[in-house]
Amino acid sequence: MQASDAEIAEVLADAGVVAVKFSPLNRGGDKSTCRVETAERSYVLQFYERTAAAARYALPFVAWIAARGYPTPAPRPMQSGGWLHRGRLPAAVFPFVEGTHPPVATIPITEQMGAALARLHRMARGYDRRLPTIDRLQLIRDAMVAAKAHESLTPWSEVAVAFLRENEKRWRNDLARLPSGPVHHDFHTDNLLVLDDVLTSVLDFDEVQRSPFVIDIARALHYFAEEAPDFRLPRTVAEAFIRGYETSRLMQENEHDALDLAFQLANLAHVAFSMLDTLDRPASLEESVRHRVYLANQNRLLT
Repeated sequence: MQASDAEIAEVLADAGVVAVKFSPLNRGGDKSTCRVETAERSYVLQFYERTAAAARYALPFVAWIAARGYPTPAPRPMQSGGWLHRGRLPAAVFPFVEGTHPPVATIPITEQMGAALARLHRMARGYDRRLPTIDRLQLIRDAMVAAKAHESLTPWSEVAVAFLRENEKRWRNDLARLPSGPVHHDFHTDNLLVLDDVLTSVLDFDEVQRSPFVIDIARALHYFAEEAPDFRLPRTVAEAFIRGYETSRLMQENEHDALDLAFQLANLAHVAFSMLDTLDRPASLEESVRHRVYLANQNRLLT
């Protein structure tokens, strides 16, 4: 995506920011995310080419949790109203936060990640504005239809059918009883900033939605598995994350009971998302890291 200098200037003017200079933060000069320098401080300008609809939910939520002390940069209000600039390319402006994405999630960082996610769940239960929801079982069914249109992906449908046959009834029974609320849904190291081995900021709430909290935990564990050489979630990592989580919010007994199934469901639904996204759909199952994570962790017991 390429935003013109004039479009960048238009967004900054709407945010009341007078730039001294700006430079792309993405590789290759892509201006979808820019660092903006002013005489007083630095900002990040984020364009939402594909995710403008999601940003309309995410930005008010981020402003709400930031105002209550959650470690995430709050969007600047736009002079045109709200937090989203509504030009050809919708955009938002955030204060720049020092830090780097941790290249490796050490056990101390993993514990801090668990604590940060739990703090979000505990705090966000008070958020009463509408957020999207996802029926993951229906998502898997929709993806099965999409997969059947591609011969190289058809075998995935058989995997999905087997999962649904064995687990759908139990998950639907569990769903109504599990603690739920706003969740991040994309909680991994690329969306965190760390400074001096301390987690300083949580970023990218574009997938915020209402869901059982245990799904957010399971999604985070999926990303750890993606980083493992054999795609199997290391037990020490899972234990560290849960240990950190429960320093801020104790999981209920039914959440512990549901975690194994939630992990399987999150892994399979993550494959389903890619099956339904024409830009992200793998050419074959062998190329799908998400599918390999699902297979490597089938029937894993985390609790």
